[in-house]
Amino acid sequence: MNLVPTIITDINVLKIPCETVELNEGIKIGEQLLEYVKSDKNNWAGLAANQLGINKRVCAMLDIYLVNPEIIDKKGTMYYTEQCLSFPKKDVLVKRYTDITITADNFESELYFSAESNMFKCACVQHEIDHLNGITMFERVNTKIKRNSPCLCGSNKKYKKCCGGSNNVHDTKYKDEI
Repeated sequence: MNLVPTIITDINVLKIPCETVELNEGIKIGEQLLEYVKSDKNNWAGLAANQLGINKRVCAMLDIYLVNPEIIDKKGTMYYTEQCLSFPKKDVLVKRYTDITITADNFESELYFSAESNMFKCACVQHEIDHLNGITMFERVNTKIKRNSPCLCGSNKKYKKCCGGSNNVHDTKYKDEI
């Protein structure tokens, strides 16, 4: 198996919500996605099926794959800087939930993810489920931050001199291009 697949970068393709998949087909896709994520050739945290051109509701991250996942409960908010395989070299500060409960067809019970126990995994699950819903990280950008406000990344700099700078995805000029 080719462990470095071609990643879809067309935002219009990625904005198409994925279709529900039968469990057996979803398991096959999930195992393939997880193999890509865990490969030593890749340094990936997660991958959604639609990033490979497979329009099915399956995603994998770190050590788990999910078939037809749905967020059924969410609480709290946090800001998290994310990256995406489909948009290389773009860092985006997004608003995420601190606690989520999900269902997935390949698990009998609900799954709970918390930023308190593993912020990275909690954000990653939300990012990959967003892909399946046709939502990119650019649609989660916190646009209410004023340029002279303190940056939410904790740097103690003004937003315009940090994450809101002209070389960052938060720049209004760049957001208008996508």
